[in-house]
Amino acid sequence: MIKKMVLCAFSMLLGACAPNFFPLYTQDTTVYDPNLTGLWKSDTAIFHVSADNKTKVYSIAVFELDDKKASRLQGHLVELAGRQMMDVELEANQQAIDNLGGYVKFHLLPVHYILWIQKTSPDLVVAPVDGEKLQKALKEKPGWISVVDGSKNDMPMLITASTKDLQKVFSDKQFLDAVFNEPTVLKRIADK
Repeated sequence: MIKKMVLCAFSMLLGACAPNFFPLYTQDTTVYDPNLTGLWKSDTAIFHVSADNKTKVYSIAVFELDDKKASRLQGHLVELAGRQMMDVELEANQQAIDNLGGYVKFHLLPVHYILWIQKTSPDLVVAPVDGEKLQKALKEKPGWISVVDGSKNDMPMLITASTKDLQKVFSDKQFLDAVFNEPTVLKRIADK
């Protein structure tokens, strides 16, 4: 629940909240782009993005402008049909998880968010999957991607497609145009 709330807050900061249960990436599909690293600023937050070019794992610290605490995330960049997509999830903090009670641990739901990286220079232009657009697209084309609709319980739609199916559908330009929110522009304020 804590993971889900933190990631949903991060995703809503970018404009939407449509999580997926399985990752978009596999170890052999991740790529590294040094243009993503650096310090970026939106209207509401500062994002510090660093990466290890060997493991191709991005560390993302989000500092909301009205809060002194950082939300720590990790990302994996995938290139599908010539487009960059980042799978973002809560950065694992095993010590913090170990200090939680068993009941809370049982209810943690590890979810992923997919961001379309549309541009990396001079600004970072990203767009998240929009839950409402996804719901509308699935009414027009049922079966495009498997989901669990949480709207009856005031919960976001959860994408449940396998990694292979995610990679297939997120390679489809028609799907991308139908489900992604308007992009958010982050201004670079410092390099790596």
